[in-house]
Amino acid sequence: MVFMGKKATIITVCLNAEETIERTIQSVIGRRSDLEYIVIDGSSTDHTIDIVRKYEDQIDVIISEQDQGIYDAMNKGVERASGDWISFLNSGDTYYDGYYEMLDQIETTDEIVYGNITVSDVGIKAKESKPFAQNEILFRMFCCHQAVIARKDLFEKVGFFDGRYRVAADYDWLLRAYLSGCRFRYEDRVFAHYLGGGVSEKNYTKYSDESVKIIRSNLRNNKRIEDVEYSKVISDLCDWKIMFRIRADLDDGKGERLIRTLEKEMQVAGYKGVALWGLGKWGMRFAGCLIENKVPIEHFIDRRAVEAEIVGARIVSEYPECLRGYKGIIVVSSIDERIVEEIKNSIKQEYSDETQILTLQEIGKKAFEEETVKLMEYLKREHG
Repeated sequence: MVFMGKKATIITVCLNAEETIERTIQSVIGRRSDLEYIVIDGSSTDHTIDIVRKYEDQIDVIISEQDQGIYDAMNKGVERASGDWISFLNSGDTYYDGYYEMLDQIETTDEIVYGNITVSDVGIKAKESKPFAQNEILFRMFCCHQAVIARKDLFEKVGFFDGRYRVAADYDWLLRAYLSGCRFRYEDRVFAHYLGGGVSEKNYTKYSDESVKIIRSNLRNNKRIEDVEYSKVISDLCDWKIMFRIRADLDDGKGERLIRTLEKEMQVAGYKGVALWGLGKWGMRFAGCLIENKVPIEHFIDRRAVEAEIVGARIVSEYPECLRGYKGIIVVSSIDERIVEEIKNSIKQEYSDETQILTLQEIGKKAFEEETVKLMEYLKREHG
Protein backbone atom coordinates (compact mmCIF):
# COMPACT_ATOMS: atom_id res chain seq x y z
CA MET A 1 0.00 0.00 0.00
CA VAL A 2 1.40 3.38 -0.93
CA PHE A 3 -1.20 5.99 -0.01
CA MET A 4 -0.77 6.35 3.73
CA GLY A 5 -2.38 9.79 3.77
CA LYS A 6 -0.97 10.98 0.44
CA LYS A 7 -3.41 12.35 -2.10
CA ALA A 8 -4.32 11.45 -5.65
CA THR A 9 -5.43 14.19 -8.03
CA ILE A 10 -8.37 13.79 -10.38
CA ILE A 11 -8.43 16.28 -13.27
CA THR A 12 -11.54 17.07 -15.31
CA VAL A 13 -11.27 19.28 -18.39
CA CYS A 14 -14.41 20.60 -20.02
CA LEU A 15 -15.79 23.03 -22.59
CA ASN A 16 -19.48 23.78 -23.11
CA ALA A 17 -20.44 20.64 -21.21
CA GLU A 18 -23.50 21.82 -19.30
CA GLU A 19 -25.40 18.60 -20.04
CA THR A 20 -22.71 16.24 -18.75
CA ILE A 21 -20.39 17.98 -16.28
CA GLU A 22 -22.57 17.53 -13.17
CA ARG A 23 -22.66 13.74 -13.28
CA THR A 24 -18.85 13.72 -13.51
CA ILE A 25 -18.43 16.05 -10.54
CA GLN A 26 -20.89 14.04 -8.45
CA SER A 27 -18.95 10.85 -9.09
CA VAL A 28 -15.85 12.42 -7.52
CA ILE A 29 -16.80 14.77 -4.67
CA GLY A 30 -17.23 13.37 -1.20
CA ARG A 31 -15.68 10.01 -2.04
CA ARG A 32 -12.60 10.29 0.15
CA SER A 33 -10.73 12.99 2.04
CA ASP A 34 -7.29 12.33 0.54
CA LEU A 35 -8.34 13.24 -3.00
CA GLU A 36 -7.65 16.51 -4.77
CA TYR A 37 -10.10 17.51 -7.49
CA ILE A 38 -9.22 19.99 -10.25
CA VAL A 39 -11.63 21.24 -12.93
CA ILE A 40 -10.22 23.09 -15.95
CA ASP A 41 -12.86 24.82 -18.06
CA GLY A 42 -11.93 26.22 -21.46
CA SER A 43 -13.97 29.42 -21.01
CA SER A 44 -17.34 27.83 -21.76
CA THR A 45 -20.08 30.01 -23.27
CA ASP A 46 -22.95 27.94 -21.87
CA HIS A 47 -23.78 27.25 -18.19
CA THR A 48 -20.90 24.81 -17.57
CA ILE A 49 -18.94 27.06 -15.23
CA ASP A 50 -22.10 27.96 -13.29
CA ILE A 51 -22.67 24.27 -12.62
CA VAL A 52 -19.03 23.78 -11.63
CA ARG A 53 -19.16 26.70 -9.18
CA LYS A 54 -22.17 25.13 -7.44
CA TYR A 55 -19.62 22.67 -6.05
CA GLU A 56 -16.70 25.08 -5.51
CA ASP A 57 -16.52 24.26 -1.80
CA GLN A 58 -15.82 20.62 -2.76
CA ILE A 59 -13.49 21.26 -5.72
CA ASP A 60 -9.90 22.17 -4.84
CA VAL A 61 -9.01 24.10 -8.00
CA ILE A 62 -11.33 25.67 -10.59
CA ILE A 63 -9.88 27.43 -13.63
CA SER A 64 -11.95 28.92 -16.42
CA GLU A 65 -9.92 30.45 -19.22
CA GLN A 66 -9.22 29.93 -22.88
CA ASP A 67 -6.69 27.27 -23.75
CA GLN A 68 -5.00 25.74 -26.77
CA GLY A 69 -7.03 22.55 -26.72
CA ILE A 70 -7.85 19.61 -24.48
CA TYR A 71 -4.23 18.61 -23.85
CA ASP A 72 -3.18 22.15 -22.98
CA ALA A 73 -5.98 22.09 -20.39
CA MET A 74 -4.81 18.70 -19.10
CA ASN A 75 -1.27 20.03 -18.77
CA LYS A 76 -2.59 22.97 -16.72
CA GLY A 77 -4.20 20.46 -14.41
CA VAL A 78 -0.95 18.49 -14.02
CA GLU A 79 0.99 21.68 -13.24
CA ARG A 80 -1.39 22.47 -10.39
CA ALA A 81 -1.75 18.92 -9.06
CA SER A 82 -0.38 18.14 -5.60
CA GLY A 83 -1.31 14.45 -5.50
CA ASP A 84 1.20 11.64 -5.84
CA TRP A 85 -1.03 10.01 -8.46
CA ILE A 86 -2.94 11.59 -11.33
CA SER A 87 -6.06 10.50 -13.22
CA PHE A 88 -8.11 12.25 -15.90
CA LEU A 89 -11.89 12.06 -15.99
CA ASN A 90 -13.56 13.81 -18.91
CA SER A 91 -16.89 15.58 -18.68
CA GLY A 92 -19.67 13.00 -18.97
CA ASP A 93 -17.46 10.18 -17.65
CA THR A 94 -17.74 8.81 -14.12
CA TYR A 95 -15.72 6.70 -11.70
CA TYR A 96 -16.88 3.44 -10.17
CA ASP A 97 -16.01 2.12 -6.72
CA GLY A 98 -13.32 0.02 -8.39
CA TYR A 99 -11.25 3.14 -9.06
CA TYR A 100 -11.38 4.36 -5.46
CA GLU A 101 -10.67 0.86 -4.12
CA MET A 102 -7.65 0.66 -6.41
CA LEU A 103 -6.13 3.75 -4.82
CA ASP A 104 -5.68 1.77 -1.61
CA GLN A 105 -4.04 -1.12 -3.42
CA ILE A 106 -1.42 0.69 -5.49
CA GLU A 107 2.02 -0.71 -4.71
CA THR A 108 5.25 1.20 -4.18
CA THR A 109 6.68 -0.31 -7.38
CA ASP A 110 3.75 0.82 -9.54
CA GLU A 111 4.14 3.66 -12.01
CA ILE A 112 1.08 3.25 -14.24
CA VAL A 113 -1.94 1.18 -13.25
CA TYR A 114 -4.79 0.66 -15.72
CA GLY A 115 -8.07 -1.22 -15.74
CA ASN A 116 -11.37 -1.68 -17.54
CA ILE A 117 -14.17 0.70 -18.44
CA THR A 118 -17.79 0.50 -19.34
CA VAL A 119 -18.76 2.43 -22.45
CA SER A 120 -22.05 3.73 -23.74
CA ASP A 121 -23.43 6.21 -26.24
CA VAL A 122 -26.79 7.84 -26.68
CA GLY A 123 -29.42 5.09 -26.76
CA ILE A 124 -26.82 2.32 -26.35
CA LYS A 125 -26.62 0.26 -23.19
CA ALA A 126 -23.31 0.38 -21.31
CA LYS A 127 -21.04 -2.62 -21.78
CA GLU A 128 -17.70 -3.52 -20.25
CA SER A 129 -14.58 -3.00 -22.34
CA LYS A 130 -11.16 -4.39 -21.48
CA PRO A 131 -7.84 -3.07 -22.79
CA PHE A 132 -5.91 -4.71 -25.59
CA ALA A 133 -2.67 -6.56 -24.91
CA GLN A 134 -0.11 -4.14 -23.48
CA ASN A 135 2.40 -4.60 -26.31
CA GLU A 136 -0.22 -3.37 -28.78
CA ILE A 137 0.65 0.11 -27.56
CA LEU A 138 3.36 -0.02 -30.25
CA PHE A 139 0.72 0.54 -32.92
CA ARG A 140 -2.42 1.84 -31.18
CA MET A 141 -3.88 3.20 -27.95
CA PHE A 142 -4.34 -0.03 -26.02
CA CYS A 143 -6.40 1.26 -23.09
CA CYS A 144 -8.78 4.09 -22.24
CA HIS A 145 -7.11 7.01 -20.45
CA GLN A 146 -10.07 7.31 -18.04
CA ALA A 147 -8.92 3.95 -16.65
CA VAL A 148 -5.30 5.00 -16.13
CA ILE A 149 -3.71 6.03 -12.82
CA ALA A 150 -0.20 7.46 -13.25
CA ARG A 151 2.46 8.64 -10.81
CA LYS A 152 2.75 12.41 -10.97
CA ASP A 153 6.55 12.29 -11.13
CA LEU A 154 6.27 10.48 -14.48
CA PHE A 155 5.37 13.83 -16.01
CA GLU A 156 8.85 14.98 -15.01
CA LYS A 157 10.43 11.83 -16.44
CA VAL A 158 8.35 11.49 -19.62
CA GLY A 159 7.27 15.10 -20.12
CA PHE A 160 3.84 16.64 -20.46
CA PHE A 161 1.26 16.06 -23.19
CA ASP A 162 2.54 17.21 -26.59
CA GLY A 163 0.29 20.01 -27.81
CA ARG A 164 1.26 19.37 -31.43
CA TYR A 165 -1.20 16.50 -31.34
CA ARG A 166 -4.78 17.74 -31.11
CA VAL A 167 -6.61 14.45 -30.57
CA ALA A 168 -4.03 11.73 -29.77
CA ALA A 169 -1.57 13.27 -27.30
CA ASP A 170 -2.69 10.86 -24.56
CA TYR A 171 -1.56 7.96 -26.78
CA ASP A 172 1.75 9.73 -27.43
CA TRP A 173 2.32 10.20 -23.68
CA LEU A 174 1.58 6.57 -22.82
CA LEU A 175 3.79 5.33 -25.67
CA ARG A 176 6.65 7.55 -24.47
CA ALA A 177 6.15 6.20 -20.96
CA TYR A 178 6.21 2.61 -22.24
CA LEU A 179 9.33 3.11 -24.35
CA SER A 180 11.13 4.83 -21.48
CA GLY A 181 10.71 1.68 -19.41
CA CYS A 182 7.88 2.72 -17.10
CA ARG A 183 6.20 -0.12 -15.25
CA PHE A 184 2.61 -0.78 -16.35
CA ARG A 185 0.29 -2.98 -14.28
CA TYR A 186 -3.14 -4.17 -15.43
CA GLU A 187 -5.89 -4.60 -12.86
CA ASP A 188 -8.90 -6.60 -14.08
CA ARG A 189 -11.63 -4.42 -12.59
CA VAL A 190 -13.82 -1.60 -13.88
CA PHE A 191 -12.44 1.85 -13.04
CA ALA A 192 -14.65 4.21 -15.01
CA HIS A 193 -17.64 4.70 -17.26
CA TYR A 194 -16.83 6.32 -20.59
CA LEU A 195 -19.50 8.27 -22.43
CA GLY A 196 -18.94 7.80 -26.16
CA GLY A 197 -18.38 10.72 -28.49
CA GLY A 198 -15.09 12.06 -27.09
CA VAL A 199 -12.62 14.17 -29.03
CA SER A 200 -10.69 11.22 -30.51
CA GLU A 201 -13.90 9.38 -31.43
CA LYS A 202 -15.41 12.39 -33.18
CA ASN A 203 -12.16 13.01 -35.06
CA TYR A 204 -11.11 9.42 -35.72
CA THR A 205 -9.56 10.10 -39.15
CA LYS A 206 -7.34 12.79 -37.65
CA TYR A 207 -6.73 10.51 -34.67
CA SER A 208 -5.44 7.71 -36.91
CA ASP A 209 -3.26 10.15 -38.88
CA GLU A 210 -1.77 11.56 -35.68
CA SER A 211 -1.19 8.05 -34.38
CA VAL A 212 0.94 7.21 -37.42
CA LYS A 213 3.05 10.33 -36.80
CA ILE A 214 3.36 9.41 -33.12
CA ILE A 215 4.51 5.88 -33.96
CA ARG A 216 7.06 7.18 -36.46
CA SER A 217 8.38 9.74 -34.02
CA ASN A 218 8.69 7.37 -31.06
CA LEU A 219 9.68 4.05 -32.63
CA ARG A 220 12.29 5.26 -35.08
CA ASN A 221 15.70 4.08 -33.85
CA ASN A 222 14.37 3.42 -30.35
CA LYS A 223 16.51 0.83 -28.56
CA ARG A 224 13.52 -0.50 -26.60
CA ILE A 225 12.11 -2.10 -29.74
CA GLU A 226 15.27 -3.59 -31.21
CA ASP A 227 13.97 -7.05 -30.28
CA VAL A 228 10.47 -6.34 -31.54
CA GLU A 229 9.51 -7.74 -34.92
CA TYR A 230 9.05 -4.31 -36.48
CA SER A 231 7.42 -5.68 -39.62
CA LYS A 232 4.63 -7.07 -37.41
CA VAL A 233 4.19 -3.67 -35.77
CA ILE A 234 3.80 -2.13 -39.23
CA SER A 235 1.36 -4.85 -40.31
CA ASP A 236 -0.75 -4.43 -37.19
CA LEU A 237 -0.73 -0.67 -37.58
CA CYS A 238 -1.91 -0.96 -41.18
CA ASP A 239 -4.75 -3.29 -40.14
CA TRP A 240 -5.78 -0.79 -37.48
CA LYS A 241 -5.55 2.10 -39.95
CA ILE A 242 -7.78 0.20 -42.38
CA MET A 243 -10.49 0.02 -39.72
CA PHE A 244 -10.48 3.80 -39.50
CA ARG A 245 -10.77 4.06 -43.29
CA ILE A 246 -13.65 1.57 -43.31
CA ARG A 247 -15.43 3.58 -40.65
CA ALA A 248 -14.93 6.85 -42.56
CA ASP A 249 -16.26 5.21 -45.75
CA LEU A 250 -19.33 3.90 -43.92
CA ASP A 251 -20.04 7.13 -42.09
CA ASP A 252 -20.83 9.05 -45.26
CA GLY A 253 -23.76 6.69 -45.74
CA LYS A 254 -22.58 5.49 -49.13
CA GLY A 255 -19.47 3.37 -48.54
CA GLU A 256 -18.43 3.87 -52.14
CA ARG A 257 -14.95 2.33 -51.92
CA LEU A 258 -16.20 -0.70 -49.99
CA ILE A 259 -19.22 -1.26 -52.21
CA ARG A 260 -17.18 -0.89 -55.40
CA THR A 261 -14.74 -3.52 -54.13
CA LEU A 262 -17.54 -5.91 -53.12
CA GLU A 263 -19.24 -5.52 -56.52
CA LYS A 264 -15.99 -6.51 -58.24
CA GLU A 265 -15.84 -9.65 -56.11
CA MET A 266 -19.46 -10.43 -56.97
CA GLN A 267 -18.81 -9.91 -60.67
CA VAL A 268 -15.79 -12.23 -60.68
CA ALA A 269 -17.75 -14.93 -58.85
CA GLY A 270 -20.88 -14.42 -60.97
CA TYR A 271 -23.08 -13.63 -57.95
CA LYS A 272 -25.91 -11.11 -57.92
CA GLY A 273 -26.57 -10.75 -54.19
CA VAL A 274 -25.10 -11.01 -50.72
CA ALA A 275 -26.02 -12.36 -47.32
CA LEU A 276 -25.04 -10.04 -44.47
CA TRP A 277 -24.05 -11.77 -41.24
CA GLY A 278 -24.23 -9.48 -38.21
CA LEU A 279 -26.49 -6.51 -37.53
CA GLY A 280 -24.50 -4.72 -34.87
CA LYS A 281 -23.17 -1.19 -35.21
CA TRP A 282 -20.92 -1.94 -38.20
CA GLY A 283 -23.39 -4.31 -39.83
CA MET A 284 -26.23 -1.79 -39.80
CA ARG A 285 -23.98 0.87 -41.30
CA PHE A 286 -22.88 -1.48 -44.06
CA ALA A 287 -26.47 -2.57 -44.68
CA GLY A 288 -27.39 1.07 -45.19
CA CYS A 289 -24.61 1.45 -47.76
CA LEU A 290 -25.66 -1.72 -49.59
CA ILE A 291 -29.23 -0.41 -49.76
CA GLU A 292 -28.06 3.04 -50.89
CA ASN A 293 -26.07 1.45 -53.73
CA LYS A 294 -28.88 -0.97 -54.64
CA VAL A 295 -26.83 -4.09 -53.95
CA PRO A 296 -29.32 -6.95 -53.39
CA ILE A 297 -29.28 -8.20 -49.79
CA GLU A 298 -30.82 -11.65 -49.94
CA HIS A 299 -30.49 -12.58 -46.27
CA PHE A 300 -29.75 -10.91 -42.92
CA ILE A 301 -28.36 -13.21 -40.26
CA ASP A 302 -28.00 -12.18 -36.61
CA ARG A 303 -27.92 -14.46 -33.56
CA ARG A 304 -29.67 -11.82 -31.41
CA ALA A 305 -32.42 -11.05 -33.90
CA VAL A 306 -36.13 -11.60 -33.46
CA GLU A 307 -38.35 -12.22 -36.43
CA ALA A 308 -38.31 -8.95 -38.34
CA GLU A 309 -37.66 -7.49 -41.73
CA ILE A 310 -35.29 -4.85 -43.06
CA VAL A 311 -36.18 -3.52 -46.51
CA GLY A 312 -37.89 -6.73 -47.45
CA ALA A 313 -35.18 -9.19 -46.40
CA ARG A 314 -36.09 -11.32 -43.41
CA ILE A 315 -33.71 -11.43 -40.44
CA VAL A 316 -33.06 -15.02 -39.48
CA SER A 317 -31.26 -16.63 -36.59
CA GLU A 318 -27.79 -18.14 -36.48
CA TYR A 319 -27.01 -21.13 -38.76
CA PRO A 320 -30.09 -20.59 -40.94
CA GLU A 321 -31.24 -23.19 -43.43
CA CYS A 322 -31.50 -20.47 -46.07
CA LEU A 323 -27.72 -20.50 -46.48
CA ARG A 324 -27.55 -24.18 -47.35
CA GLY A 325 -26.44 -24.23 -50.97
CA TYR A 326 -26.52 -20.43 -51.07
CA LYS A 327 -25.15 -18.93 -54.29
CA GLY A 328 -23.78 -15.60 -53.20
CA ILE A 329 -21.20 -13.96 -50.99
CA ILE A 330 -21.64 -14.04 -47.22
CA VAL A 331 -20.32 -10.80 -45.74
CA VAL A 332 -19.38 -11.00 -42.05
CA SER A 333 -19.64 -7.51 -40.55
CA SER A 334 -18.00 -8.09 -37.16
CA ILE A 335 -14.57 -6.52 -36.62
CA ASP A 336 -13.75 -8.74 -33.64
CA GLU A 337 -11.18 -11.26 -34.94
CA ARG A 338 -12.22 -13.96 -32.48
CA ILE A 339 -15.91 -13.68 -33.42
CA VAL A 340 -15.08 -13.56 -37.14
CA GLU A 341 -13.05 -16.78 -36.85
CA GLU A 342 -15.89 -18.51 -34.97
CA ILE A 343 -18.42 -17.49 -37.62
CA LYS A 344 -16.17 -18.57 -40.49
CA ASN A 345 -15.55 -21.98 -38.94
CA SER A 346 -19.25 -22.42 -38.18
CA ILE A 347 -20.27 -21.60 -41.75
CA LYS A 348 -17.72 -24.03 -43.20
CA GLN A 349 -18.71 -26.84 -40.83
CA GLU A 350 -22.44 -26.29 -41.18
CA TYR A 351 -22.60 -25.62 -44.89
CA SER A 352 -19.64 -25.99 -47.23
CA ASP A 353 -15.94 -25.21 -47.52
CA GLU A 354 -16.78 -23.74 -50.91
CA THR A 355 -19.05 -21.04 -49.51
CA GLN A 356 -17.48 -17.66 -50.30
CA ILE A 357 -17.06 -15.59 -47.13
CA LEU A 358 -15.72 -12.05 -46.96
CA THR A 359 -15.25 -10.00 -43.83
CA LEU A 360 -15.67 -6.25 -43.72
CA GLN A 361 -11.97 -5.95 -42.92
CA GLU A 362 -11.01 -8.09 -45.94
CA ILE A 363 -13.13 -5.90 -48.19
CA GLY A 364 -11.44 -2.85 -46.63
CA LYS A 365 -7.96 -4.26 -47.26
CA LYS A 366 -8.77 -4.68 -50.93
CA ALA A 367 -10.47 -1.28 -51.15
CA PHE A 368 -7.59 0.60 -49.55
CA GLU A 369 -4.74 -1.60 -50.73
CA GLU A 370 -2.85 1.18 -52.50
CA GLU A 371 -2.95 3.43 -49.42
CA THR A 372 -1.85 0.54 -47.21
CA VAL A 373 1.17 -0.25 -49.41
CA LYS A 374 2.24 3.40 -49.34
CA LEU A 375 1.89 3.51 -45.55
CA MET A 376 3.97 0.35 -45.12
CA GLU A 377 6.70 1.67 -47.40
CA TYR A 378 6.66 4.99 -45.55
CA LEU A 379 7.08 3.38 -42.14
CA LYS A 380 9.76 0.95 -43.30
CA ARG A 381 11.70 3.77 -44.90
CA GLU A 382 11.62 5.79 -41.69
CA HIS A 383 12.77 2.93 -39.47
CA GLY A 384 16.31 1.75 -38.88
